[in-house]
Amino acid sequence: MESQTIGGYLTYLRTDGYYADAVLQASRFGNRGNAVMSDGVSTHGSNRNYGVGSSLELGRHIGVDGNWFVEPYVQLAGLFTSGSSFSLDNGMQATNGRSASLQGKIGTAAGKDFVLGDGSVVQPYVKLAFINEFAHSNPAYVNDIAFSNDLSGTRGEFSVGMTAKIKKSFHLYGEYSYAKGQKIEKPWALTGGLRYVW
Repeated sequence: MESQTIGGYLTYLRTDGYYADAVLQASRFGNRGNAVMSDGVSTHGSNRNYGVGSSLELGRHIGVDGNWFVEPYVQLAGLFTSGSSFSLDNGMQATNGRSASLQGKIGTAAGKDFVLGDGSVVQPYVKLAFINEFAHSNPAYVNDIAFSNDLSGTRGEFSVGMTAKIKKSFHLYGEYSYAKGQKIEKPWALTGGLRYVW
């Protein structure tokens, strides 16, 4: 799967540590599939669909003695994608209908700020969260035979990461995460980036 996304976000911060993050984005997905049939013949196909996603996160940053902090939060996120039909090159017909995901998350982060001599701040942290997928039925069809794509249920997620504020202008971040539940496992995910503040 390949995707291109455009979106925006809005963040509200209060001096007592409460915050709210809202995100809205639109995506284009290009999907390519390859399979080996029971007779050993390879086949492939591709399709394209579009989606709209949004999330709202509320939480509070709580400072603790010694530059430690905890940050409990809750989040609600949704993604809705269009359906599409396509043919595999062996003549099989495949259809995936419109699908939806609605997830609730509750979790907390904990970490510590290390202030360096030049004013830079390095912040390692860990996160633990529980996620529940509320959407139950997103069926796909191959030659009019339905296949369940039900990923509903609860999973746990563990993350470890670090942010760095370099001389008040450059912000670096990186994170590794792992998630596992009854119906899905995400063995690893890596995210990272650079932000410039003026």
